[in-house]
Amino acid sequence: MKRINNITAGFLLLAAIILSGTSCREEICETVSNPGEKEVTIHLALPADLKAAPGSTYLSEVAERAITGVTVLAFVKDASTTGQGKFYFRDSYAGTNIDQSLINGTEAPAAFKVKLKPYFSSDQRLVILANYAPPATITVGMELGEALEKMTVDETNGGWDDTRLVLPMAAVTGPISIPIEAETATIGALGGLITSPIQMIRMLARINVTLGSNVDTDKFELESACIYNRKTKGFVSYKALDSEYWDGSGTVKKAWVPSGTNVLTPTKSYGITGANAIERSIYTFEAGGVTGVANKKDATAIIVGGKYEGVSGFYRVDIAADGKPSAGAYGEILRNHSYNIVIQKVEHAGAPDAESAFYGVVSVTASVSVWDLINAPVVIDNNQLKISKTQLRYDGVGTKSRSVTVTVSDGVAWTASTSTVWITNSSGTGADASTGTREIGSGTGAGSLAFKVNACSSGTRNGTITVTAGNITKTINVFQYGKAAVILSSNTGKGTAVGAKTFTVSHMAPWSAVTTTTVPTGWLLWTTGATYTNPTGVYSYSTATSTTATFYKSTTVTTPSSINIKFSCIPDSTGDMEFDDINTTLSW
Repeated sequence: MKRINNITAGFLLLAAIILSGTSCREEICETVSNPGEKEVTIHLALPADLKAAPGSTYLSEVAERAITGVTVLAFVKDASTTGQGKFYFRDSYAGTNIDQSLINGTEAPAAFKVKLKPYFSSDQRLVILANYAPPATITVGMELGEALEKMTVDETNGGWDDTRLVLPMAAVTGPISIPIEAETATIGALGGLITSPIQMIRMLARINVTLGSNVDTDKFELESACIYNRKTKGFVSYKALDSEYWDGSGTVKKAWVPSGTNVLTPTKSYGITGANAIERSIYTFEAGGVTGVANKKDATAIIVGGKYEGVSGFYRVDIAADGKPSAGAYGEILRNHSYNIVIQKVEHAGAPDAESAFYGVVSVTASVSVWDLINAPVVIDNNQLKISKTQLRYDGVGTKSRSVTVTVSDGVAWTASTSTVWITNSSGTGADASTGTREIGSGTGAGSLAFKVNACSSGTRNGTITVTAGNITKTINVFQYGKAAVILSSNTGKGTAVGAKTFTVSHMAPWSAVTTTTVPTGWLLWTTGATYTNPTGVYSYSTATSTTATFYKSTTVTTPSSINIKFSCIPDSTGDMEFDDINTTLSW
């Protein structure tokens, strides 16, 4: 009778709280008190057996599924008006008697015991955490969704640290009512409160890279892999309360990513773990995808390093959840998924560095499977955009046509445009006044971009040309001086007299001069540094750093009355400085 009275009293207290309309986020746990903790055995379904030898990697098949510790967080339902049927944190329990004797089995391969409090007439939702200790910031009365956002893991050493020998896992149960009368109970077993094992979900994704059987290993050798635009933090649990992210039965539908976790440049490179294979060593947090080719620079991508015909290079691999990058979805990485990249064909040397590969033009996809070994072909195409010069400097004359070489893969189209008004196409047409920009060149495959720069009479100025091929964009920076490369003093000669004439030469770089009209033998001599080629009648004066140039007229004959001379500055060793020639006339 005493037990019945206690139960009746519990009903009355609960009814009083509900009728009063108050929330029992904390109070419910006191007013509908339990008659003591009950021993509950919870059966877990661990993520799928990979059925593959671990090789020389740091995590074996067993380690990927191992449980070294379990914590259970209990969230109790508040059915009051203000509680709106949500679940609020009340208790934390440590699991004991962890049994993984069936780790290589197919049904309920793990189980553990935990003592739970059966709150009277109140459903609970359990958050089961393996290999992870929840933070102290989860406090009594915190709503379930808010608590899940508190549970995160940060990367160390530029990625998932090799010294972490187990993978965090989580599961969130549906509402459970723990029976008061029974001394023990089971969850996740036939006849239990939930009749099927609780599905544990790894918080990480795994990436494998291997070569297909049709790859000629005499030509291509796999060397490394890294992750561009990786995430540095992840949520331990999936977003269990949102059907957009979780289907409620074991499948993650969308990446759930903490804000402010993006790092572009990788700091960790993964080497091979076997012959032309990188397996069970690349683990990473979830990453959200992007839509559209133009946004691929913001997607998470895998950069594969390999040696093609003895030359090391890098290739970008894009992960598309639907396996169809042309559909416009790139880079989404989901927890508990194994992304198995199988290289089927390599026909070119890779990009010179990982960054160039990331920004390269690619049409590469990776097969996706839920942590198993189902593979689909992946073809690596080495499509790139290269510009022969990306830093250009010019003098202010502005009469010479300019060009750079554009190199992309066969069949890839490219365009060049500018919004700088003094940079024009090869015909001299500049930016469109209505749009502020103009396409100044285009092509398919390798080609030359020809353009001009207008004259500049004072100061200095900067401009840019943008070259785009697919999703890659490169910028050519253009700098122009406000004066000519070579400035000469008066060009008046010696008339009919025999003798020397000296020019003052102001120059930006070492200069040379050459006569451009035929000079009869003996009519004109350079005083120093001259080379005379007969019978063509050409005098040249080269690589001069002097501020003067002296010419000598050796005859009184006045026909012809003048000689044309071309002055040129010599580009520096970097080749990024180009000068206009200065043509002058030496008159007698």
